[in-house]
Amino acid sequence: MVNNVEYTYLNGYYKKRSQAQLIYYLATIVVVTKLILAYSEIIVLSPIINSLLNFTFILLMLLKILTTFRFKAKKIYIAFIVFAMMALYTSIQTDNYIILFSALGIIAIKNMNVRNIIRVSFYTKVFWLTIHFFCFLFAMLFFPNVVEYSLIGNEVRYRIFLSQPNTCAMLFLWAIFEYLYLNYEKLSFKKFLGCTIIFGTVLHITKSKTSIIVYILLWLLIWQKRRKVVQKIVCFFSKYGYVILSIFFVSITIIYNSLPFARTLNTMLTGRLAGAAKAYSMYGFTMFGQYLELGKKIEWDAVYGVTSIWLENAYSMMFINYGIIYAILIAVALWYASGYLTEKDKIFVCAMLIYGIGESYIVDIFLCFPLLIVAAAIYNKLEYLIKNYNTNDA
Repeated sequence: MVNNVEYTYLNGYYKKRSQAQLIYYLATIVVVTKLILAYSEIIVLSPIINSLLNFTFILLMLLKILTTFRFKAKKIYIAFIVFAMMALYTSIQTDNYIILFSALGIIAIKNMNVRNIIRVSFYTKVFWLTIHFFCFLFAMLFFPNVVEYSLIGNEVRYRIFLSQPNTCAMLFLWAIFEYLYLNYEKLSFKKFLGCTIIFGTVLHITKSKTSIIVYILLWLLIWQKRRKVVQKIVCFFSKYGYVILSIFFVSITIIYNSLPFARTLNTMLTGRLAGAAKAYSMYGFTMFGQYLELGKKIEWDAVYGVTSIWLENAYSMMFINYGIIYAILIAVALWYASGYLTEKDKIFVCAMLIYGIGESYIVDIFLCFPLLIVAAAIYNKLEYLIKNYNTNDA
């Protein structure tokens, strides 16, 4: 039996942990709101509001860390302090705080249920994306002349008031993926049809090719998950895919002009390889991050065929912009976490890795969640499976 002293202690412990979890969920709402509105053309954040949201998120995460950060080994404290300081340095160097936000989210994930984090993120995304979608429909019906679009050849691409078509499709894609992850055990043809109608509408509007490929791939993996060959591919690719794709795309970035098939592959990836190769020729690689004038207009380069500095391949971007050290950390994390991830987790990690070929958002754990799952698996190890799946089977 538990005596009164023990009961009081346990009651206080669980109450404190519950409050700490609430702080993390609130921080998630803040950061997801900030990240979506950073792309919004309806609600434009002023520099003051943007800084206030950044400060609020950082403050909440620090509060969560201070509330639940209890380890016996001092070397764990040192490791996390070094990680946080490194992420802060990188964010200052790149003038982009995504790495710091992700680092704080990972450090603060102790005692958290990752499914609940994804659920909070999902509902926050749905709220803001619904507002933008209906504002777009309203504008198209009554004020079509004010709706801006991109024209590539004869293809009209709208962005639903969210920066650019691919960014718009990315936000909807990962909101749908969060829904699929949360309802994975209850997926049915009805849910597939509903998700496909919604996402098909977004794709019809944005014409985003990267998103449709990843969407189809994810469903194929889910449908064929019971096949032994699919299970082996998913297990292998989720564990080593990041290393393989990094070596492949970084190699092409370095020797782009020497590869006869590089131009063909570049055309298939709509100029992403040439953009990375040009950025590499100007800036080279970095270990801890460097500032790039992404989007900056330059004179026509006949060698690379580009008129601006841009990076959309996640693997090249990590080496050129954020830093090689983070590529190493992600590769090690995926390798180490493989033994703790479920089949479901690995399928979504595979989707993330393929998505990274065409888009660079995969390092942002609050927009693209698989790395959050990986971090939780490493952080809590067997406790992660028990907490999220009610099983002792690792």
